[in-house]
Amino acid sequence: MKLNKLALLLLLTANTAIAQYGYDSISLMFPIRPGERNYLAGTMGEIRGTHFHAGIDIRTSGIEGLPVYAPADGYISRVKISTGGYGNALYLTHPNGRTTVYGHLKSFSKPLAEWVRAQQYAKESFDVELFPARNQFSYKKGEVFAASGNTGGSSGPHLHFEIRDQEQKILDPMRFHFKELIDEAPPLIRKVAFTTMDIKSRINGQFGRFEFDVTKEGDSFVMHTPLTFEGTIGVEIYAYDRFDGTWSKNGIPCIEVMLDDQKMFSQSITKLSFDEMRNVAVHMNYGEYLTSGQKFTKLWVDDGNWLKVYEAKDWQGMLKIKDSSDHRLEIRTWDSYNNYSYFKTTLSDKGKRSNATIKSLGKLRREGYEITGNVMELMNPNGVARQNVLLYSAGQAYELPPVYHVGANDFYLWDLRNGLPDSVDLCGTMQKFDFKATVSPHHEYSYFDKDMDVAFNRYSLFDTLYLAVKDKQIENGREVFAVDNVLDPLRRSAKVTLKPMQLYDKEKSAVYSYSAKGNLGYVGGAWDKDGISFLTTSLGTWTIATDSVPPTIKPAVVNKSECRLIIEDDLSGIKSWKGTIDGEWVLLNYEYKKKLLWTEKLDTSKPFDGEFVVVVTDNAGNETVYKTKL
Repeated sequence: MKLNKLALLLLLTANTAIAQYGYDSISLMFPIRPGERNYLAGTMGEIRGTHFHAGIDIRTSGIEGLPVYAPADGYISRVKISTGGYGNALYLTHPNGRTTVYGHLKSFSKPLAEWVRAQQYAKESFDVELFPARNQFSYKKGEVFAASGNTGGSSGPHLHFEIRDQEQKILDPMRFHFKELIDEAPPLIRKVAFTTMDIKSRINGQFGRFEFDVTKEGDSFVMHTPLTFEGTIGVEIYAYDRFDGTWSKNGIPCIEVMLDDQKMFSQSITKLSFDEMRNVAVHMNYGEYLTSGQKFTKLWVDDGNWLKVYEAKDWQGMLKIKDSSDHRLEIRTWDSYNNYSYFKTTLSDKGKRSNATIKSLGKLRREGYEITGNVMELMNPNGVARQNVLLYSAGQAYELPPVYHVGANDFYLWDLRNGLPDSVDLCGTMQKFDFKATVSPHHEYSYFDKDMDVAFNRYSLFDTLYLAVKDKQIENGREVFAVDNVLDPLRRSAKVTLKPMQLYDKEKSAVYSYSAKGNLGYVGGAWDKDGISFLTTSLGTWTIATDSVPPTIKPAVVNKSECRLIIEDDLSGIKSWKGTIDGEWVLLNYEYKKKLLWTEKLDTSKPFDGEFVVVVTDNAGNETVYKTKL
C-alpha cells in the first residue's frame, strides 16, 4: 500500500532516521548489473538465527562470475579469505570515510589477485587477512574489481553487499534507494502472539504464550479470536517483507505498536554495531525459533536487550489495560521503501472476559510443565478437575490450587523466585525436576556436580537462568550429558566440563552435540584431570565420541597444469590441509561445500614438476597423505 496519511507519517519518520544516521544524497553505483533491475535474497537487519544480517544479498541468477563494480571511488583497505563466513571478501574505503564490503566473491581483479596470492605463498596459508597500503589498489567509480561467487558460508551464488560508516557501523543499503531495486510490495503479517508477563497476568483467563493466525481483510490484517487481557502482556509478530518478483522472506526494519492511537513501542533498524549482534536472541523469541523455526519479533524491550533501535513507552513497551473499555491495538510495519501493512484488533480487560479457550494442550514443551519468564506452569493431565497439588521445594511442601482449567485439565503456577521445585505430586503421580541453581546475570557463577560442571562469567547471561542439569544417561552405549536450558539464550559463552566414567582415547576423542535423533556435531574441547572442557554459546545435550578414522582424499584431476582433489571426513570434520611439490609449499584452495581442494600456481607460466604431496588432517588429529609424481 502506498502513500496516505499514515504513510506520510511513516515517511517523515523514515526521513528523520535518514538525517539522524547520515544517509546523505551521495550517489552510489549499484555493484551488480548497474542500470538493470536486480533482486535481493536478504536485507540488512533481518534475523539470521544468531545475528542480524549485516547487508543485502544480491541475487546473481544462480551463477558465479558476474562483474562487481566500484560504487564510488575508493581503495582496497582489507582483504579476507576464509573457508567460512564471507569467504573471499573485499573492503573498499571511500573518500568520505565510509567502507563498502563485498562477500562470497569468486575472484579479484588481476593485480589484486596476484598480490593476494603472493601473500598467501609468503604466509603459506589459504586463510589470510590482509591490509594493503592506502591507495595500493585504487578503483574509480564504475571500475570492475571483482567477480561474484559462492565462497564461504554462502548457501548459493550471490553478492553480499554492506555499507559501513566511518566507525564501521552498518548502514542499511536500502536507504540509498538504488534504482536497480524496485519494491512496491508491503510486508506480510502472518501471525501475532501474546504472552503473559507475570504470574498475575491472563489472556482469556489463561496463562502463557498464545499464537494466532491472521488474515487480510480490506487494507489491514485481522484476527477473529476475541481476547481479554489481565495484567501485563507482551506482543510478538511473525512477519516478513517481500520484494516485487521474488519469494524471499526479508526482514522488516520498522515496526510500531499503537494502543488507542498512543505509541507504546517502535523499532527502526537502520544502523547496527557488530558488538550488538548477539542481542538478536532477545530481540526475537529465541525459544520459538528453536522449536518451530519461525522468527517472532518481540514488540517490547526484553530484560538484557541492549540494542539501541527501540523507543518504548512505560512498561518497556508491554501492554497494561486497566479498565473495562474496549481498546484498539494496531501494529504498523513498513519497509525501507515506505510500503506498509498493519494489524488491527480490539482488546478488553477481564470485565469483558471472553469464553474462548485458547490453551493448546500440546503447547507445553517439557514434560508437563513450561517456563514463561520467572513462572513455571504445571498441568495435571489426570482428568480430575479442580484438585490441589503438592509442590516440594528445599524440603518444604506447598499446596497449589489450580488457577484455571481447560476441559478436565488443571493448570498451576509457581513463581521460581520463591524457590526451585524439587518435585510435584500431581494427585498421586510424582514428577521430579532437574533444577540445580538460580543464576543471575552480570555475576560469575559456577555449578559443580559429579557428572558436569558449568561456569558462567558476568557476561554469559541476558537474564536470570534457572539452571536445570539432567543426570547423565547412557544411550546407544554413549554417555549423554544435558543442560535442559536449550531454549534459554546466552549472551556470551559459558564453560562446560564433562566428567565421563568411560575410558576414552583422549587424543582422538572430543565433545559432540547430541540431537534427539542421535546425530553428532563436532564441538571440540580440551582434556585435563577433571574431564573435558569446552566453551559454548548455547546450552543443550552433548556426548563424547572417538574419531579414529582418517579423512579420505580422492584425486579428480592431477597433472602438471592443475590438481583437484575431493576430501571428506565422516565425523569430526576437516581441520587443515597442506600441499607441497618437491617440498615447496603450494596453494590449495578449499571449498567445503563441494569438498574440493585445487591448486593455484604462484607463477602460472611454470608447469608443476616433482612429487605432489597433500596432507589432510581432521579435528581429531587423524591424517591422510596423498602422493603422486607430476
